[in-house]
Amino acid sequence: MDVLKIDNLEPLTIRAYDCFECEDLPKIGRSACAFDSGILEAHFSAHFSEDVSVEEVKCFAKGDDFCCFIINRHIED
Repeated sequence: MDVLKIDNLEPLTIRAYDCFECEDLPKIGRSACAFDSGILEAHFSAHFSEDVSVEEVKCFAKGDDFCCFIINRHIED
């Protein structure tokens, strides 16, 4: 079961622990959660009614103990 925790609100930062999809992936030295990033991007773009980008900064596949996603809103001046 995935455990999600909010790490920060600005920018919105979400940590995923116990990820059944990727915690057993081989350590390849790069992020491997493109599907999860896409789901988060679609969800938060709809939630905020604006485009957002999602960056995975930590990943089990990079050797980290959790996956971490930063959701960036594109606020225009």
